[in-house]
Amino acid sequence: MKILAMFAALLASTAIASAEPKLGVAQPPHSSFDRKASESTGRVVLTDRKAPRARKGPVLVGGWAEITDATPARFGTVFVRVGTAASPFAKLRFDAVTGTVMIRQVKVHYVDGTAKVFAIRKSVNVRRTPSTVIDLGGAKQIEQIDITTDRRPTGEYSIHGSAAVASTNSCC
Repeated sequence: MKILAMFAALLASTAIASAEPKLGVAQPPHSSFDRKASESTGRVVLTDRKAPRARKGPVLVGGWAEITDATPARFGTVFVRVGTAASPFAKLRFDAVTGTVMIRQVKVHYVDGTAKVFAIRKSVNVRRTPSTVIDLGGAKQIEQIDITTDRRPTGEYSIHGSAAVASTNSCC
């Protein structure tokens, strides 16, 4: 009995102590007690967010421009926006970054509205066959690339494009 009475008294004292306002403690600025706050509902104001980063164009390394960095194959079909910031590409190279990636199909959408489908059905692996190359049949400006991969085995791949080579006029 004494334990039950002591527990009830302890419970009542903590309830009363927590109900007392704490004087001298400043409320946070986002609190509803702040009269100067313009928004007291706790909603996020869109102007408080950081501005999105500007898209950079592909970096040219050894004649190949990086279109994507390591992309997991577990997503199945991935849509990559290339856009007009990149130069026209004549070839695409798919590199294995980690593990093994089975590339099923690549669909290339060009800026002029045409599209071309390539049935690859090749596996790229970091150790055995690290990359595969697709010849696009001429240098054209690419708008988007759709890559379909098997979800298993899990690996990561990257895409590079070869910059269009300007023709050189040879003299006599």
